[in-house]
Amino acid sequence: MSTFSAAVTAAALSSLTVFTPAVVPPAIASAAVRPANIKGIYDDISYASCDELLMYGINYPHLYFLTINGTRFDTICFDKGVHFIPLLGMNNGSLNASTERSLERSTNEARFYRLNKQSAWRPKSTDTIPWITATFSSECLLSAVSVKGFVGTKSYWCPLLDIGYDDILSTKKPSPYISLGQFLGNNDSSTVVTHYFNPPLVAKSLHIGVKNSEHDPDDFGLRFEIYGESYGSFVHSDRYIGCYGVVENYVLDNHMVNADNCREDCSGNPFYGIAQDELNVETCYCLNQLGKYGLLHDDLCQICIECNYSVGSFPQHSIAVYRTYDKECTTDIPMVGNTTTTIIPGYNHVDVYGFGTVITFECEVGHEFSDGETSKNMYCYNNNTWNPQLDSCQLKMCEEPVALTNGMVEGSRFYFNVTIKYVCKPGYVFSTGAEFYLAVCQSDKTWSSTPTAVCKRLKCSSPPVVVNAENVPDVNYFEDVITYTCKEYTRFPDNTTESNSQCTADGSWTSIETCSFYTCPPPPIMKGAFRTFDNDEKVVYICYGNHFFSDGSTNKSVTCNEEFQWLIDDTCTIPVELFSPKHSFCQSRNGVRRIANNMITLTVRSRMDCALKCAFNDLCLSYNLKKEDSKFCEILLSPLEDIMNKLENILTELNLHQLYPNFEKERNTGFHKKEDYTCDCKIIY
Repeated sequence: MSTFSAAVTAAALSSLTVFTPAVVPPAIASAAVRPANIKGIYDDISYASCDELLMYGINYPHLYFLTINGTRFDTICFDKGVHFIPLLGMNNGSLNASTERSLERSTNEARFYRLNKQSAWRPKSTDTIPWITATFSSECLLSAVSVKGFVGTKSYWCPLLDIGYDDILSTKKPSPYISLGQFLGNNDSSTVVTHYFNPPLVAKSLHIGVKNSEHDPDDFGLRFEIYGESYGSFVHSDRYIGCYGVVENYVLDNHMVNADNCREDCSGNPFYGIAQDELNVETCYCLNQLGKYGLLHDDLCQICIECNYSVGSFPQHSIAVYRTYDKECTTDIPMVGNTTTTIIPGYNHVDVYGFGTVITFECEVGHEFSDGETSKNMYCYNNNTWNPQLDSCQLKMCEEPVALTNGMVEGSRFYFNVTIKYVCKPGYVFSTGAEFYLAVCQSDKTWSSTPTAVCKRLKCSSPPVVVNAENVPDVNYFEDVITYTCKEYTRFPDNTTESNSQCTADGSWTSIETCSFYTCPPPPIMKGAFRTFDNDEKVVYICYGNHFFSDGSTNKSVTCNEEFQWLIDDTCTIPVELFSPKHSFCQSRNGVRRIANNMITLTVRSRMDCALKCAFNDLCLSYNLKKEDSKFCEILLSPLEDIMNKLENILTELNLHQLYPNFEKERNTGFHKKEDYTCDCKIIY
């Protein structure tokens, strides 16, 4: 007691007594110097509290006697129970700051429990954004933070703070800080300000930023303590905090029915308390803090037999305190469409979906999230909500199918398991002869196949034959165009001489008209006759000697009809009765002999005339020349070019140029050579 009495005044001893046989560390006596600006704190015994001991540098967890409203009782100060352990203490965790004023004002001086130290952390005056961070070796459930200034050469404190914690569930490294917002700090050097987190936070570090205000930054000074427990030892099913002394800042709830009803009514507060009066009538208290009167012995709060929970006692100035908050998420798992789920409890809290519980959502086959991922995690966060919120898995979509030259794809939705059809465009067919190819969108977002065959032009049927048109080129593939040109004296119905037909996609040709005569063409050549013209629309055919029409006439007039056609229904021939059959032989120039029956003898003027007699007689099979004296048969041999051309073909075919080498000469002179020949022609009749 002597060491302690050196630290406090006699007035203080009248209201504060250390419970024996407690041993107060000698460091308390040397450090417990009463601040000059604190006058008579304990002169008024109604203000006696554990927090006020801090003004004297006393912060040792111990059992003390306090006098409250004239009543003395024992309480444990600086120990708020297993749920509110000082996490920093003397040297737990690590501290880091933006700047330090000096070694005596370093981050380590910010701890509440640095005994006998009238010091604190002070940032440099040039530090425009000062901050200090406490970091722990494992995840802790942070329930409250207390801050205080200090007195040195003058008073130092921090009036406004920005408090945040690390997001340990973030995949980013280092973990970003989540701000809890701005909190009031101190407005003097001695008052302790405590903020309770509702609900408490699971974190490994707490970040405190000192905000600029009207307070001189050169006067910033901070000591603080963080209260909580290891999250791994937190028991979700146990709401009981402890038996506490008379509390302040409460809201009285007169509608209490039972403990559950009290918790529901106080859900906006971190704690609720229950106490009974002498008549065992229970009262519910909604609490914002645990109070400044310390933790009492548990026997001052008794178990209510009827209700099976602890209650405080008004006569004992005790209240049984419980937590309203939970550290767990709802058991209603969020629905994420087209997925399967796997749940991993957080920190081995298998009985509930506590903080850190992970739900893994795996997309079903053929599905994915909007960013292309097929697996995502959802976590139970500090605010007891499942995050991040996830959209349903959507069907995977394959890329646009490969474009086929002269081909196309039937189908516009390229989702998983959808089948598309590759076809050629109209007028084209696959080189393999296949009608189409199929491809399926697979789970890896690729198509099961891509056609290697090419689309080639369709082959059309034979082009149409157009009457009175010139021959057409050999083209018959899709889109080929044939130009038909009408023959001379003909034209199409639209008065043109050219018209087109095109090969269409179904392999047919577009229709085309025929060429019709629009004027009379030259009349045709008739065997055994020559032509004389009255005009362009009338011609007279005159038979050669010994040739007659079927009616016995030797000439016939033919007129071009309205359709510009010459209708000839007769020809000039030698009557059978003119033939004089006899037996003889025919000798050719090359000496070959053969029997020639049914011979007639005609008188001709030249060898060429003999050839003409055979050429213009349908019954002539061959001929032979032999020079003899005989009668002349007068033959009109006008140099008609159409007869001469045909004669030249006959001579060439029969090799008569060798037989009659002067043919060209006689042709050019009109065949007026005066020589007499006998032509023996073999005639079949």
